[in-house]
Amino acid sequence: MQGNDTSAHQQPGQAAANAKTPHTAAATTAVPSRPQRGHRVKAAESIMQTLRADIASGVLSPGARLPTERELAAHFGVSQPTVREAVRGLEAIGLIESRHGSGVYVNASRQDFVSHSLQTLLQMQQAHILDVFDVRRALGMHSVRRACEAITAADIEAMEAALRQATEATDPYAIADGLLDFQITFSAAAGNALLTAMESVLIRILLQIQNMAYADKDDAWQREYAAELVEHRHDVLRALRAGEHQAVEQAWARYFDAQHERFRRDPVLSHVTLDDRQAIEAVRDIAISLGPRLSS
Repeated sequence: MQGNDTSAHQQPGQAAANAKTPHTAAATTAVPSRPQRGHRVKAAESIMQTLRADIASGVLSPGARLPTERELAAHFGVSQPTVREAVRGLEAIGLIESRHGSGVYVNASRQDFVSHSLQTLLQMQQAHILDVFDVRRALGMHSVRRACEAITAADIEAMEAALRQATEATDPYAIADGLLDFQITFSAAAGNALLTAMESVLIRILLQIQNMAYADKDDAWQREYAAELVEHRHDVLRALRAGEHQAVEQAWARYFDAQHERFRRDPVLSHVTLDDRQAIEAVRDIAISLGPRLSS
């Protein structure tokens, strides 16, 4: 949020220079706003609110490097520990990331922020895994209908490549990656970035929880389950190539019905809530796998 004081647009590097600190080039360092006065809030919280608003509004764009801790302290008129507290808070919710030896940057992936926020909400609500699945199904069927209307030949080619990876792979993780890419590519074809971001998080949560629950299954069971999922994706692709959109919707509906029943009957999955210690550990792994791509 920007104040009316023109000093809000002063380069942090200039302020730091006046304080006999190293100058950071304006061309490579983003310029944050200053907090609005009059609100009795903790200094670190005020800085967090200001930087969060700047990121949301685009004043601090994705990938932009923030000024150094010392420069931010001079810019906001606070101590470096206060700035450090604010930066850690923003990093915890996925808005910024620290790169060792390089600095602090605005997170280039908006999906990471959605992921952190949604994971936290689900854990605080002690969401049952079947509730998570119900939301995944509702969003998934909506994106299926939208994707059928907007899907391109390039989207279908990308889905074919993902399915080829899942079909040819022997490593369970490579198979899972191919199936995951298939689903996310299809969701992205709907053309709604927020919908895809939310679906991506839910898909990954369900995938990680399944990995936890099925870790002790033997190789034959794992292969049979993977083959079942791959065959479903082939059904979807055949219907897409033929332009049979109703058949695509029916294929996804059958898949969701089968998965829901599998979750309901499984002695482990049927009792999982996202405040369970093991579930939290599994969900935490999602942050590692998100990477630059979009995020069952």
